[in-house]
Amino acid sequence: MLYLDRRAQSDPFTLASNFGVEPIDVRAQGTYRDGFDEGFTFKRSADGLPMYRTPFSPFIAGELQGRGLELGDEGYSIDQEGYIALADSFATGVLWKVGRGAVITGVVPALAGLGPLLGLTDEQVAALGPGLEAFVPTVLPNLGLDMRTLNQETRGFDATSDVVDVPRTKPTTTQTLEVGYKGIIGRHVVFAADVYRTDIADFVGPLAIETPNVFLDQTLLKAALTQAFTNNMQDANFGELASVLAQVDNPLLGLGGDDDGDPVPELAEIFTNGAAIGGEARPGAAGIPYGTVSPLQAYDPDDVLVTYRNFGDVTLYGLDLSAGFYPNEVWSLSGSYSFVDDSFFENLGDIADVALNAPKHKLKLGGKYRISQWRMRLSAQARYSGSFRMRSGVFEGDVDSYAVVDASGVYDIPHGGLLLTVSIDNLLNNEYRSFVGAPRIGRMTHAQLGLTF
Repeated sequence: MLYLDRRAQSDPFTLASNFGVEPIDVRAQGTYRDGFDEGFTFKRSADGLPMYRTPFSPFIAGELQGRGLELGDEGYSIDQEGYIALADSFATGVLWKVGRGAVITGVVPALAGLGPLLGLTDEQVAALGPGLEAFVPTVLPNLGLDMRTLNQETRGFDATSDVVDVPRTKPTTTQTLEVGYKGIIGRHVVFAADVYRTDIADFVGPLAIETPNVFLDQTLLKAALTQAFTNNMQDANFGELASVLAQVDNPLLGLGGDDDGDPVPELAEIFTNGAAIGGEARPGAAGIPYGTVSPLQAYDPDDVLVTYRNFGDVTLYGLDLSAGFYPNEVWSLSGSYSFVDDSFFENLGDIADVALNAPKHKLKLGGKYRISQWRMRLSAQARYSGSFRMRSGVFEGDVDSYAVVDASGVYDIPHGGLLLTVSIDNLLNNEYRSFVGAPRIGRMTHAQLGLTF
């Protein structure tokens, strides 16, 4: 846990391919790094908010140099360690230019593809690119940034108000008190029962994302664009382009138009949150992760970090039951049941929700039958696993309950001590997923040949 360092996902936001910058990878990193006395600590600006680092720093540095500013000068947005304050308006303005360019690059060919539906001439299609470059402002007032954390279940991002330092991981101490019984009842029944209490000190949760990404604030960006687009739609210099853009309000185009005669809300939505144009999703400027609120100890300053954290103390109560019925040497029945009183802890240690990644209920019932004259042994069992909430690294979500039936047969091949075993797991092909991120499992058949001597 302490020395973990492994890339979990490479460039999931496609920044390297779309912008030519260093990617933001998802990286699993332990809380120990040589040269630091703490685990993960986040740097904060004078206003108390966490600071971020971004692969777009060269863009910001280039514009600062154009103003005659160098690293270390007063007013320079990037500090010695590459951090930028969330409230730095200059850096935010540069990030808007990045997002603006990306949206225009995606929207122009998409709108051009709708040219026949829009009734555009070839000249109007050719003028879309230069026209939007002039129409969409490079500078907008009152922009801001917000933090959002990657949610692998929804494939989206959850709003995040702050980050919490991650202390260096401490070992977990587990103490279990168990009382049980196991015995034979009436010569044919074997029964076992156990009840237990488990106290876990310094409970270590599963891998979880601890570093949010930085985005342009949707509300502020949309408000600024609405005002700018309203002004430009009334500007005579954009008269011809405005007549083309006015058709975005047409609901038949599938761009969210409401046919109220005002295309400004639709245009602001497209440039803020994106839209499906020509059957393809086009992201908005507020949907691009521009950077990461990363700790000082991060090996890569831009990566989203997944790590372990101590959450405090946990107490669990559980029950295990098992029984077997053996009336003779021909057939038998068996079953087991397991229960744990809790599998999901909300706001554990006042830090976050923690999942055990296991169900509360598990049940198994089975039987065996021996056919001596055919040198065969047949068996079947039914398995049930309850639903549970799962959180592990970038994988998070609900695992549904499932029930499956397994069957197997063993044939004792005469002469030579050979055994042929054929097993069919999930005989009824009831597809299920045992873990978020794992593939769905259907029927599986396998055979093996063994030798006894």
